[in-house]
Amino acid sequence: MYKLPDKLIDILISNDIKISEDDKSAYVELSFFSPEGQDCSLSTEKGNNIECFCNNIYDYYDNFDVSYETYLWLDSDGHGVNGAPYDMKDVYEDMAWCQNKIYDIFVIVQKYIDETRRNKVCQTEIK
Repeated sequence: MYKLPDKLIDILISNDIKISEDDKSAYVELSFFSPEGQDCSLSTEKGNNIECFCNNIYDYYDNFDVSYETYLWLDSDGHGVNGAPYDMKDVYEDMAWCQNKIYDIFVIVQKYIDETRRNKVCQTEIK
C-alpha cells in the first residue's frame, strides 16, 4: 500500500497540519485548526501514488461547500453552536478559511511533486 513520503509529511507538519496515516488503510486524515478554533479535517484516499493523493486533495477542495459546512454549525435561529462563533457571518468566513487551507495543502503537495520531478531531471542531466 502506498505511503506518503517522509519529507512531504515533514513539510505538512511544519505548516501546522496534523497527519494521521495508517499503513494498512487507503486513507489519510489531514487536520488543522481554523482562526476561530474549529478543528478542521479531511479524510482522503491516498491512491497508488503521490499524484493520485494530490488530485484527491484538489477534489476535496473543489467539492467543499462553504455554505453547507456553515449550515452544519448554525442553530435554527442562524447562530453558531457547539463552539462556533455566534454570528453567522463569522462562521461562514471561518469555513471559507478552511476551504482556502485545503487549497494551500493541495499547493504544498503539488509543489513537492514538482520539486521532486525537477530534482530527478537534474540528477539525470548530471550523470
